[in-house]
Amino acid sequence: MADKLDERGEPLSATHDAERTTFSARETRQAGMGRRVFLVLAASLALVLLAWGAVELTSRATGDQSSSEGSVTAAQPK
Repeated sequence: MADKLDERGEPLSATHDAERTTFSARETRQAGMGRRVFLVLAASLALVLLAWGAVELTSRATGDQSSSEGSVTAAQPK
């Protein structure tokens, strides 16, 4: 029976070499940088740009210029 366990309760020899102190960059990454990661990032960027464009078009179509005017009206005290 192993006398030293890791944080999951498994013996150290089962998960990794206990004396090892250096790891490569690939071993320390959470996930690989692959085609799926690129596709998710590209799709999310495209959706953000599409939503931004839709907001710009609807604000111009309705003639909403409140954000560019900068006018503020104060509430009148009763």
